[in-house]
Amino acid sequence: MVDRTSRDLLALRLRQYVSGRIINDDLDDTMWEMGDDPGAVAVSEMAWQLYDDTLTHRATGRHHIDHEGRREISRWILFLDSDLEYEWPRYSFIGIDPFILSLITFGIAGLIHHRRWKRFVGAGPFEIWPFMHQEDLDRAIKDPRRLAGTQDSEQDPALKDQP
Repeated sequence: MVDRTSRDLLALRLRQYVSGRIINDDLDDTMWEMGDDPGAVAVSEMAWQLYDDTLTHRATGRHHIDHEGRREISRWILFLDSDLEYEWPRYSFIGIDPFILSLITFGIAGLIHHRRWKRFVGAGPFEIWPFMHQEDLDRAIKDPRRLAGTQDSEQDPALKDQP
């Protein structure tokens, strides 16, 4: 189920956070407003890893998000802007560091976490997550919702006479 309201809110908050316009607490508060859209929930959980939730900050200075991180977040936003269903298996990106859990449970929690992670990333091409299919990502890149407009005269008859 695609919940357009949740997806639009999360996409907005991600753009605002990455650009340094809001603090991490504002992004974090958005997580609790995701409704039942599995894609919005998954992206909001993944976004939790972007910031230090023990202190309040913006994504600037030592907390800035590098070029590669911005590219990844842009892909998340492209997905949120789409009307595609989230096809990945359920996996929670929020949790205690697996290393710490392994220490407490003598390695058992680490093994369980590792198996779950392998099963999750084995479900599809994780390098394009949250998209499941390269064709869907390519289509979203070619025709982004937020930058939608006519590209050439074939799409808009009013531009046919334009050079």
